Amino acid sequence: MEDLLVKTPRLNAHQLTSRGYPYGPRTLHRFHYIGPEGGDGYTRLGVFAGVHGDEVAGSLAAVRFLRELVLESDLARGYEFFIYPVCNPTGYADGTR
Repeated sequence: MEDLLVKTPRLNAHQLTSRGYPYGPRTLHRFHYIGPEGGDGYTRLGVFAGVHGDEVAGSLAAVRFLRELVLESDLARGYEFFIYPVCNPTGYADGTR
């Protein structure tokens, strides 16, 4: 993901860390992408993947979608995205729901 962050100032990464109950601290990654202006402000959309830790296809698709936005910024004209590729980091790490 670091290579995407270097390619465009339109993309920002944030890390949200839990207090850790009951399994210890976990980090939730959020990516914020702002497309080129498109007229009447931005339409904001959230993409949430990896809710079930044993289903990785959505997480991979979210990262691929983000990569496409960075490479083809015109696809996101008028949109602002908040992308969470792994919403369940504990389940993802354990391969469980």
